[in-house]
Amino acid sequence: MITTLIVTALLAGSPSNGAQAATQNRVDKIVELAWQQADQAQAQQTQNTSIVIDAKRQKDLDRDIDLGKQYAKEVDKELHPSQNDEYVKRVKRIGAEMAVIANSMNTDALWGDKRPAKFDYEFRVVQGEDVNAFSLPGGIIYVYEGLVKYVESDDELAGVLGHEISHAKFRHVYTLQRQSEKLQIGQLLTILVAAMTRSRDAANIAIGAQLGTQSAISTWSVDAEEAADYGGFQLLVKSKYNATGMVTMMERLARDEKSRPNIDWGIFRTHPPSKERVQSLIGYMNAARYPVKRSAVTTSFRTQIKPGDSGAVEAWFNGRKIYTFAGTDALARADDAAKKLDDFFDQVPQMIEVTDSDTAVLYNFHPLLEVSRADADAQKMTVQQLAAETTKTIKGTLFTLAYRIWG
Repeated sequence: MITTLIVTALLAGSPSNGAQAATQNRVDKIVELAWQQADQAQAQQTQNTSIVIDAKRQKDLDRDIDLGKQYAKEVDKELHPSQNDEYVKRVKRIGAEMAVIANSMNTDALWGDKRPAKFDYEFRVVQGEDVNAFSLPGGIIYVYEGLVKYVESDDELAGVLGHEISHAKFRHVYTLQRQSEKLQIGQLLTILVAAMTRSRDAANIAIGAQLGTQSAISTWSVDAEEAADYGGFQLLVKSKYNATGMVTMMERLARDEKSRPNIDWGIFRTHPPSKERVQSLIGYMNAARYPVKRSAVTTSFRTQIKPGDSGAVEAWFNGRKIYTFAGTDALARADDAAKKLDDFFDQVPQMIEVTDSDTAVLYNFHPLLEVSRADADAQKMTVQQLAAETTKTIKGTLFTLAYRIWG
């Protein structure tokens, strides 16, 4: 079209003198119009191609949706809806926010169906103390009350929901079935439903599954979880929530699984959080220059300011009292110290980097916490003694923090 219009213009003749400029203007306008028409034609062609692809693609996604609804009926026979309105509203609110982002961006799938997928995600909160959540094909996501109770912030809950959304968005059940030719989709979902809901009837059926099932589930555990972690991270980066919530959630799950074996961990038993998964998440954050700030998303790793005796104010971290502030300005100094301590602990520094002077605790030779005469008098110590004692306390807390994160 462009060539035809330009040739037509040139065949009109070559004007001279004053008419040359006018002719050139006409040619420029014709060329500009030709490009506009070409762009419009290309856009229309692209749009038409997209519609064809989308229609074909939608058939695949519709199969996921139908399959998810079918198995949701089985899940709903085993699990009961939560009666806690606060939990339900919280999960649906955060889930809806994450779903909008998931449906508006293409995320990089490390494993699974890498093509764009959109679903009308549905979030169901169910009764039970399991620290657990799972998704079915087509975007039906179940969250146990125990998990809602366990998270320490909306950021952590958003991380879990982003992870589960990614399982559906990357069509992991479909991908797992394709990679195991002997494993029928019905058998696969029966096994997964049995694991997720602890259904005795489903478990009996699952016993009859083929021997290749175990290796397939192992693939799910490694590849799908890693991909869902990265997918969830990408969604969180675009959200108002702090991606560190994924890190702290996984760190606490791993820690508590060791120290509190009586907790019912649900599906996390079959694909537990690991040091490698956390390191991968932190690697994604570092690559994106996204700061890891545990204090921003969890109460476990945040300095807590509490009232003490006789008007004093105490600073606590990770269940340990760090320092007691005294005097008329105790609260103001405590609040200021909490910010510095949070920044300090967020870095998880080496204990060797913490020293003391006659009047302060030092981090890399800079004041971290200054000791006042009023504080020392209240503890019946000298300022120097209190500075040394507080330094030991902070070092001990730092050791415990490092151990709690990953030993």
